[in-house]
Amino acid sequence: MTQVSTREQLQIYLKEHPIGKINTVTLSKELGVSRQHICKTLDNLGETRHHRIPKVIKHCPKCETIISTKATFCRSHARLIEKYKGKLYLCKICKKYRLLEHFAKSKIAHSGYETRCLDCRAKWQREYYRTERGRQSHSNSTRSLAQKHPERQRAYYQVYKALQSGALTKELCFRCNSENAQAIHSDYNQPFSITWSCLTCRNFVPMDKVIYIPNPIEEGFRIFTKAKIKHTNSFGKWMQVLKQHYNTQEITSQIFVSSIKEYKQINGLGKQYKDLASLYAEELLIKLLP
Repeated sequence: MTQVSTREQLQIYLKEHPIGKINTVTLSKELGVSRQHICKTLDNLGETRHHRIPKVIKHCPKCETIISTKATFCRSHARLIEKYKGKLYLCKICKKYRLLEHFAKSKIAHSGYETRCLDCRAKWQREYYRTERGRQSHSNSTRSLAQKHPERQRAYYQVYKALQSGALTKELCFRCNSENAQAIHSDYNQPFSITWSCLTCRNFVPMDKVIYIPNPIEEGFRIFTKAKIKHTNSFGKWMQVLKQHYNTQEITSQIFVSSIKEYKQINGLGKQYKDLASLYAEELLIKLLP
């Protein structure tokens, strides 16, 4: 019995299947030979239907650099997405198309913006902060932020206390009238000069960048208090009491000296404040009036 060669078997197969894609893996199993032998024989027969479809090459429209088929621009020009404001972009979480201002900026993402919208980002943060790791991370970041920017922490604390006492009323977002509005400061030296804005409209708050110049008396006393008593917010409470009692936004040396003498008449101050303030005054060589 004459044995039929692989070449002859492939010729019979090509006559029976004149059209369609050729699966070399299936043929190699049926004929009992390697896939490489099948491919080489088909090439010798002039057949090309077993060849892979060449990958589509996509170029950056700005610089002609080869990029991924899913990308729009290369890394260098991806941040130019800001020029295309007004178009809709897809959120990878909720699969909804939203405007560019509904996405937070990112220094890591190639496009300069996160792939999840602000609503999905807020939902993820709420779920993350309920976990033990999230609570610890939030606590560490809050403490670090308070140390790096004490003026920001003090301004938000004063707004928080004013909302609790009823001296300040929370308003709707200035742009979209959303109830989920936050207090945005244009100047931390003026804690009640604020604009109410939601996270989506925050980038539209009209403000000029203000360089914060700390009050030397407050800043020095804050550092001194932190060195003497740790893990307490006594300094913030004392400064709030002094500003309310003397009806001012800036603690001067005269007010500081007067508060040491009149601490018994000021509700919210005590002997601990008097002792620490006296020590700090002595360090600054401030002469207390007899």
